[in-house]
Amino acid sequence: QNHFAYLNRGAVYGLQNNFEKAIVELTHCLELKPNLADALFNRAYSYSSIGNIDSAMSDFNRLVELGPHNPQHYHARGHFFLQLQKYPEAAQDYTLAIQNAPQEWEYYFNRGCAYSKQGKLKVARSDFERALELNPFDEAIRLNPEDWASYQQRGNLYFCAEQYQNALDDFAQIPEPSTELQVLIGYCYFRSDDVVKAKSIFREALEQNVYGEAINQNPADSTLFLDRGYLLLNLDEFERAIEDLTHALNLGEQSVEALAARGTAYCELQQFQKAKLDFEATIQQAPEYPPAYNNLAWMMATCPDPDFRDAKQSLELARKNLELHPAPEWSDLGTLAAALAANGSFDEAILRGKESLKLAPKHEQAECETRLECYQSHKAFIEAKQG
Repeated sequence: QNHFAYLNRGAVYGLQNNFEKAIVELTHCLELKPNLADALFNRAYSYSSIGNIDSAMSDFNRLVELGPHNPQHYHARGHFFLQLQKYPEAAQDYTLAIQNAPQEWEYYFNRGCAYSKQGKLKVARSDFERALELNPFDEAIRLNPEDWASYQQRGNLYFCAEQYQNALDDFAQIPEPSTELQVLIGYCYFRSDDVVKAKSIFREALEQNVYGEAINQNPADSTLFLDRGYLLLNLDEFERAIEDLTHALNLGEQSVEALAARGTAYCELQQFQKAKLDFEATIQQAPEYPPAYNNLAWMMATCPDPDFRDAKQSLELARKNLELHPAPEWSDLGTLAAALAANGSFDEAILRGKESLKLAPKHEQAECETRLECYQSHKAFIEAKQG
């Protein structure tokens, strides 16, 4: 009749990843103490670990009912929703957690992740910046300059807040970064426009079979195929990227990146009908996701196949992209310039083209200049047809 014995034994089984036995012990505990939050939480986690979604959700819901003002309960259920790729529900629970504990950095960070997966990049960035303001890692590192875990956590926050040099500085403190962290370092360089270095890191990670072992162990995890597909896309391996991204979607991947990334790969292969369908589906699924608007606008302005060009819609999409984007980049301005030129608005196209050129990384400047010369000659820019 000692419920603590069942609770503690269940916790030990959970730590040993023996979740079936943990559930048995925790159920005995709850028979004696039906409203014990620790037992409900641990059993919910155990159920989720063996894929018993309904039972896990029942326990998480019971936790919230018992503690409607307890932020940890909302955060726990929100994290479960995040794992299930139910991103709107996750964001809602994180919001409730924040309302009850507005100084917890982790709640903002996780809500930012949920928003990002929905394509809501503006509000996601705001949450990541707030998480960075509240982070405990500055103090942890001050007290222990060799706290590598805190460097990695803070580096992740910097990355999500798009402070890539700060992220690189933190990641550089970690003595033996994992292959997965090396990929993240590669993305820091990629988004800082050091594409050559980024691709070198990506190629090395692929040679080390990044994601491969995890895929072998968890072949139904769509996020692993998404991550590898996105890596392949950035290495210009478009057919392999499409294969992984399609597999992720077939497994039920719900994040907006998958469709948009596959659309980009199709576009690069000049399979424009498939690209158009993916971009349009992304916009329908995530009407606040800027890249889908930008990519479709570019295709409709510059496509070598006239059947897929639509100057008027291209301009509408390009303007919508700038409206939604938290921080428009050279490529967004370049798309707007191309759309303006397609509509015959060459003076404004020249203005936007110059702005794009000014912001463009060195390896993109020659192409920006080529497009600008078209606009200065009162010509729209049309991409070359392959083959």
